[in-house]
Formats: sequence, C-alpha cells, structure tokens
Amino acid sequence: MKVLLVEDEQKLAQGLEIEGYTVDTISDGKKALTRISLNRSDYDVIILDLMLPSLDGHEICKQVREMNITIPILVLTARAETDTKVKLLLSGADDYLVKPFSFAELNARCARFCADRASLSRRPSPSPTSNSIPASARSSEPEKKYRSP
Repeated sequence: MKVLLVEDEQKLAQGLEIEGYTVDTISDGKKALTRISLNRSDYDVIILDLMLPSLDGHEICKQVREMNITIPILVLTARAETDTKVKLLLSGADDYLVKPFSFAELNARCARFCADRASLSRRPSPSPTSNSIPASARSSEPEKKYRSP
C-alpha cells in the first residue's frame, strides 16, 4: 500500500516502510498539495502534519476535499484541543492522532484505511436509481436529532 507522508519526521517513514508500506515523503505544504492534486489516484492514505512550511495541514486538507479527492487523510499534530479536532474533521480529515502517539496505533489506523480503500475498489458501482437510495434517506419525515439529557 502506498502512503504520502506530509511530515518532516523521517522516523515515521522508516517505520512505515518496515511495516511494508511504500512511502513518499514531503515536508512542504505547497509541494504536498501539488503532489496530491497531480497524483490523486496513487495513494491509499495521506498522513498529514498540521505544522508545515508554506501551507498548513488544515488548509491542505480543505483544498484536497474541495478538489473532490477522496484519499483518506490522517492528521498528526501536537494540538489536542477539541475545537482543533472538530475543525479538521469537518473540513475533511478522516482521523486525527495526537503526538506523541504509539507507532502501533498509527500502523493500525493506516492498515484500516488501506483495507477500506481496497474493499471499496472491489465493489461494483451502484446504478443511480431511486432503488439504490435507502428508504430512510427518501423519507419525508424530519430527521431525528440527538439531544443530550
């Protein structure tokens, strides 16, 4: 499986390679965004640091999703505030890992993303008929909202 690591920490790349991943590493935000846009089908997962020169990880994530690129994005950062996590998840990040973290956890998350992408690529595309839309999505009833007690 192929990973784009947008981070300046070389130990991560070495660890992922030992686990069997093919890893491309970029440490500059603008260069990373260019690579992603030009090679959108080459990667199974993007591991993205927030603190990058020239363009931060949040902006990269946002622009990647605006280009309708669906590669899973795992964000790595030392920022653990809930607001930061929510902002990133709402702008298109698929997951978030706070530094310091265990390499085993990073590896498990990458493996899950890669397995998910592999299973999606093997599924036949559904035909765009009204039968492919679940009945719950076609309901005219208002959506029920969860409210905390």
